[in-house]
Amino acid sequence: NPHVKFSKEPVKNLSIDETKFKWETAARTEQTICTECPVGCTLTYEVNRWDKAIRAIPELNAPVNLGQACFQGKFGFDYVNDKRRITQPLVKREGQFVETSWDDAVRAAADGLAPYAGDGFALLASPRLTNEEMYVAQKFSRVAMRSNNVNVASDNHPGIASGLLEVFGYAAGTMSFDDLRGAAVSMVVSANITEEQNIAAVAIKQAVRAGTQRLIVIDSREVELTRYANLWLRPFPGTDAVLLAGLLRAVIDSDLGNEGFVDARSGGWDEMMASLEPFTPEAVADETGVTVEDIERAASLFATGGPAAVLFALDGATPGTELNATRAIANLAVVTGNVGGPNTGVMPLYQGANQQGAYDMGVAPGAMPGHEPVGDPETMARFASLWDSPIPAAGGAGAADTFRAARDGNVKAMMLLGDHVHYDDGTFGDVAEALVALDFLVVTDGFMSDVAAQADVVFPARQSIEKTGTITNLERRVQPLRQVLAPTKGDVRTDLDIVCSIARAIGAPGFAYETPHQVLDEIQRIVPEYAGVSYRRLLAEGVVTPKPANDNPLPTQVRYSDVVYPGLQWPCAVGAEGTPTLYQAAFREGRAQLGLLAWTERPPNPSEFPLTLAHGRVLAQQDREAAIAEEDGANRITRDELLVIHSVDAAGLEIEDGNAIVAVTDTGKRHLGVAKISDTVFPGMIALTTLFGALASEIQASTSPDPMNHLPRLTAERVRVEKLGAKDA
Repeated sequence: NPHVKFSKEPVKNLSIDETKFKWETAARTEQTICTECPVGCTLTYEVNRWDKAIRAIPELNAPVNLGQACFQGKFGFDYVNDKRRITQPLVKREGQFVETSWDDAVRAAADGLAPYAGDGFALLASPRLTNEEMYVAQKFSRVAMRSNNVNVASDNHPGIASGLLEVFGYAAGTMSFDDLRGAAVSMVVSANITEEQNIAAVAIKQAVRAGTQRLIVIDSREVELTRYANLWLRPFPGTDAVLLAGLLRAVIDSDLGNEGFVDARSGGWDEMMASLEPFTPEAVADETGVTVEDIERAASLFATGGPAAVLFALDGATPGTELNATRAIANLAVVTGNVGGPNTGVMPLYQGANQQGAYDMGVAPGAMPGHEPVGDPETMARFASLWDSPIPAAGGAGAADTFRAARDGNVKAMMLLGDHVHYDDGTFGDVAEALVALDFLVVTDGFMSDVAAQADVVFPARQSIEKTGTITNLERRVQPLRQVLAPTKGDVRTDLDIVCSIARAIGAPGFAYETPHQVLDEIQRIVPEYAGVSYRRLLAEGVVTPKPANDNPLPTQVRYSDVVYPGLQWPCAVGAEGTPTLYQAAFREGRAQLGLLAWTERPPNPSEFPLTLAHGRVLAQQDREAAIAEEDGANRITRDELLVIHSVDAAGLEIEDGNAIVAVTDTGKRHLGVAKISDTVFPGMIALTTLFGALASEIQASTSPDPMNHLPRLTAERVRVEKLGAKDA
């Protein structure tokens, strides 16, 4: 075949296409913040004479990305130009959508939602929404609809926020990216960081290459960062929480902790120590598959290797174990003194671009704005007074529980602000079934998604680069989102406008905002951590970047770098600087409260799906050849994937090395490959490592207008393995 080439590094022959406007000249440029992931990179968008975004250029002097951008930031914005955009409100009548006026659609939404005020209503928000939209969304749910069933759609591991809140006081990371760059040791736990928070991974890779940082990776999967690790601990999928508690105990048993820090700045030591009793080295090794020697090596490196940082996503955690895992991580940071100081800290690797902002604004069933607890009488009375409205005191349901409640008939009306991959990847169960069971559904979106198709009312919503507001990244940096484009067709409005219009139609007080800046002004008054953050200040404190005159030939990044808006890291009091490193002098309540740890055995798989698949992805595999085939003008990788299976499982299934097999997941996905029998994996586990180039090809072939919002994530899956005949293979 003349179109097939062989390469030891197939990814280098593949790329994701830029926009169809890629050859055009920019008529103007505008700088804003990328909303594809939670890193918060500053990008300059080139816009052509037809007001279409044509390129995204990473800002050379931005403190977050320092001139870098990932594949999502560079190529993921083109959906805003797509001709399939919804441009007018739609109301479903007799099973069919009809275009209608904004007034009629708002009235229909208000009339349809109002009867379900209380626990029968739930609201979920896309993590791409601004802080101002997040704040108004949760206020709508609590004031207009009397419900704490409110959450951000990316919150599939709520135990992470809860654990940080319990131990430290805030559901937030403690450090900045500068701290990460300066750490002597970093530990990354169950995170596909090179794809999902890429620029954070760049900081780690650069430091490891320079020899200034040593890296511990805890992950059941082979991911790109495992290639850089000084120590890779590969536990059985779902046992992260046990392993992390075992690491903590190993630090304490070896007398490697920072006793002075623990005594001065924490409480609950005796209770934590009692809870660690089951986590003996032998028991942890037996449960996780990680040897006692490797556990002790990791504990020693983290505790004695110098300033250390922990980044974690808990991708492999089984439901209910995230809280324990997060407590163990936070405890480990406290016990070793690796929090509150330079080049130390803890950073949760949230998935959603503004998931941190969502938590700050109270888009959570158990937290009000400012990380204040729902149900606390003083807190609830304060917000009722501020909002001039009674608000529900009982905690609500999170995203997964909301869809479960809808399937059970307990949640009967919902508002979904924007689309998200968790609505179609099985994370929240059968979302389609849940939506069909609803009595009334309101959706805001840019496109007629599968979710929008189930709605009774659909509002056309502006996308991120069509908005003004603020967004908060992983390091608590509040940055100005500046409008790059205005919709050129129809009447498309922001989620802020849409939610406020429905609230006013219902008759709820406190929704007379005319601009997002007015919302941020209210946030400043209500959320002490944001008291010094105003849109005016964020722009006024832009930093002019020195450069040669533009009449000289200059690289694009240099030519566009005029003013950088670094933002402010909360807590930020009025007139004060921000806080790059949290908890330098004290924790929120004075002392950290060390969390109790419970032993959680991994749940048995159902008999029809007895094995667990650990699916990893890397950039290249130098020791394996692959063919690059051209199909419809695009390059695709063609190779036999290896499904690595333990000899005990292979014998039970009568599988031999080289057999064609398929791993079928409990959601119906099929992973085809060739069996490789190896005791490098555990009994009960299947390992699969694919190439990033294959993902690039999937993105290229996608018919979705917004494929970056629907990227398949690498989570542990329950599978059965079948041997294929020659015809099947």
